[in-house]
Amino acid sequence: MKNKANKVNSNQKIRNKINSNQPELENDDSFEFIVLINEEGQYSCIRSDWPFGAGWNEAGFRGTRRECAEWVEQVWKDMRPVSLREDSLKKKDWLTRCCL
Repeated sequence: MKNKANKVNSNQKIRNKINSNQPELENDDSFEFIVLINEEGQYSCIRSDWPFGAGWNEAGFRGTRRECAEWVEQVWKDMRPVSLREDSLKKKDWLTRCCL
């Protein structure tokens, strides 16, 4: 029985060590976030101290995660990628000329 108790304590110590090394939650208001936009007009929010990948650029807004999410909600009215929106407009234009 003692071995089982030691194993449980050992596992708990490992979990505590792992958790103590984890970065704080992204939702913490003490972090600054930036809004990114890609060439397809899609938005994302990341911590300002994190690198972002190729194809993403700063959209010009910084704040807490909540503030960034609210800003994105105000400006991102059409969730479809730009290429899909353009295709839809071309099809609509073609149908208008063809069928009306």
